[in-house]
Amino acid sequence: MTEGGAKSRRTSGFDDAPTPSAFAPLRPFLKSNETDLSRGLENLSAELARLDSQVRLDVEVLEGSDTHAWVLECGLGRSLVRPRPRAGKKKKPNVRVVVRHETWLQIAQGKLSPFEAFITGRLLVGGDTELAKRLVQHLSDPSVPYVSPC
Repeated sequence: MTEGGAKSRRTSGFDDAPTPSAFAPLRPFLKSNETDLSRGLENLSAELARLDSQVRLDVEVLEGSDTHAWVLECGLGRSLVRPRPRAGKKKKPNVRVVVRHETWLQIAQGKLSPFEAFITGRLLVGGDTELAKRLVQHLSDPSVPYVSPC
């Protein structure tokens, strides 16, 4: 806005406020002061162990020029997290996720909805997207109404 041709110094106060999301965040599986990627993936896998079907997730977390890649095999009471092999025969995942470290922490700490991250381009998802939506619903914070993106 301008006042007499000069920029106004007054603001509405809305610029600094976070935009509320229509999508539920996940139940936090990392505390707000935790940043350990491995621990977050182990906690995620433990939550997914309660699924009624088996799921294989490939998770790539980008940190600067480094890529940290893991395989999570979970469901039916099973919870396995291991680094993804760089070479050799690889099983095809049901869902593949690519995310930057900062975004991963926000999602893992329950501060950012995975759907919000996806819509804003901060989270990439490949493979069975219907399964990915079911995983998010399974992990969503029950105190916030679940809204599917489509």
